Amino acid sequence: MSEAAEKKKAADRRKRHMGLGVVWCALFCDYLLMTVAIPIFPNLKTLWNVTDVEVGMLFSAKAAVQILSSPLIARVVDGWGLTPLILGLLVELVSSVGFTLSDSYGFWFGMRALQGVASAAILSAGFSHVQQLYAGDSNALGHAMGTVTTGIISGVMAGPPLGGELYEVGKNVPFFFCAGVVGAAVLLAVVYDRGLRTTARREADVKGDQKGDVGGEAKVAGGGSSEGEDEGTLKKICELLRDKHVLVVLGSLMTANAAISCLEAMIGLFLKEEHGMSEGEVGLMYIATALPSVLGSKLGGWMGNRVGRWKTILVGMVLQGSFYALGPKSLLSVVVVSMAGLGLGMGLVDGCAPAMLSEVGQLYHGGTGVVFTLQTAAIQLGFVLGPVGGAAIMQSTDFQMMSIVLGAIMVLYAPLLTINSGITDLLKRKLEEDRKREELAGTRTAEPPVAASQLAATLAAAGDA
Repeated sequence: MSEAAEKKKAADRRKRHMGLGVVWCALFCDYLLMTVAIPIFPNLKTLWNVTDVEVGMLFSAKAAVQILSSPLIARVVDGWGLTPLILGLLVELVSSVGFTLSDSYGFWFGMRALQGVASAAILSAGFSHVQQLYAGDSNALGHAMGTVTTGIISGVMAGPPLGGELYEVGKNVPFFFCAGVVGAAVLLAVVYDRGLRTTARREADVKGDQKGDVGGEAKVAGGGSSEGEDEGTLKKICELLRDKHVLVVLGSLMTANAAISCLEAMIGLFLKEEHGMSEGEVGLMYIATALPSVLGSKLGGWMGNRVGRWKTILVGMVLQGSFYALGPKSLLSVVVVSMAGLGLGMGLVDGCAPAMLSEVGQLYHGGTGVVFTLQTAAIQLGFVLGPVGGAAIMQSTDFQMMSIVLGAIMVLYAPLLTINSGITDLLKRKLEEDRKREELAGTRTAEPPVAASQLAATLAAAGDA
């Protein structure tokens, strides 16, 4: 391998690592802001005299707006690079500060809803960028998706204990802390994005008229959109939603996240009323779910490459559902074990599902990043249905019955993942066929000069004769 090729390979490796770091930080911030409220919002039940359902609606506001804003984000995710991610982080910075400005339920509901727009932009642009960085390398993509998903789980892990402990220091302290963390992530993303744009311009100057190469890099760096983008995006969405391979993964994400979001919304109320815990203790308790989630998320990428991604998601769904239904919840030790098993299953699903969607997208839909917008919408639909539905079940029955119902739904859904049993092998064959076609095309391109030289030698020989 030449020195120039070695340098390019090293530069590509650095770009991938830096890109993963930026997306990881953005996802961490997004889920930190979402889960920091877990020990705080239940306290509003007595502070503002609101019902369980109103607390659940406050949790769900972000997810509902995220679903509504997803079609708008889908229009730009394939053409704007990291710009939606950066703008989303800025919106989350504003909303974090906004929580400190008022003690009104309506105002807090508005700030929570505003985070939904930001989250749709961050998740869609972030996962799409990772897919572009690792296009054509299925195993590396699986590891990369598992790695950035640990950013989500790390945010989920850090949010509740930080929210509980900092809230006891001062009611505005958690939100100021989150604003600082998000501000640092914005600076990191801007620096990285500027570097991508500089590299794209430099390559454009070197390659001159080779517009195809520049256009490909500019897409990663954040190129513009085409005139027919709206119509094309709607067509992509319709095609994806008609694909059973896409739908079954989206359904697993919606179901799994409905269960985990219901736990996030209701566990604080349950632990305070049933076991007399404070906000700080509720936050620390949530580590029992978060730590196994981080492990499961990283393990999900590894398992997906070795035993199959559909199998890994299926196992995660069964684990999550079984441990969710575990009882009796009146015993604190059972609650801890239940939360740990639930977290491990959730990590396997979240760590493997993005790579599964990416494979389906590359195999049948041209590798579009719109599939990650639908992923975001499915997750947030779960975050809408979970807290509201769970609150209604818990209000009419109890926490144990709510857990049994949601756990049973996940276990019953899991076998549907067998629909995707052959996707990975099909994609590998397709990539191998594409590689062979490219090699054949390259060989044919190289043939004319050889033939021309042979013709020239023949003519010269004839002339000598």
